[in-house]
Amino acid sequence: MNFSPFPLLESERLLLRSLSENDKEAVFFLRTDKTVNKFIDRNKPTNTEKALDFIKDIQARVDRGESIYWAISLKDKPELIGTICLHNFSVEDNNAELGYEMNPAFHKQGLMTEALNCVKAYAFEQIGLKSLEAFTQKNNADSVRLLEKHGFTLMAGRVDEDYPLNIIFELKKVDE
Repeated sequence: MNFSPFPLLESERLLLRSLSENDKEAVFFLRTDKTVNKFIDRNKPTNTEKALDFIKDIQARVDRGESIYWAISLKDKPELIGTICLHNFSVEDNNAELGYEMNPAFHKQGLMTEALNCVKAYAFEQIGLKSLEAFTQKNNADSVRLLEKHGFTLMAGRVDEDYPLNIIFELKKVDE
């Protein structure tokens, strides 16, 4: 994959942009906040410098074409309020995994729906992917609802070997 120049995406209220070093405090918050991480088992940064290391790692992955990772911000405020990404690309299956997180202060406002609509369009129309997968913890009702709202279907036979509490959803591109 080649993500140069970086694809800026816009919705009615949002700008999806590249992560920058200026986002380190917001990234630190997202990766350590109890509400955001309630259903996520991941390494948490111990300080903002570790969050900066995470940002640099993400930037390197984007540069290598391994993933595409957007900072979500309101159009009228540049501060990061969430992230959304495509990663684990499979050339043979022509798909990618979707990931997302949002600052709880911005939950229940339809913002992740806007961001997800932008990323779905980019994945299917610009990259030409045939499907997206999303892994979410089975008790994360808000995430399950979001995925179902966007047409993702539960892949009942699939198991996440690394995280047995996860369930896996898939969205196939609709051919017109």
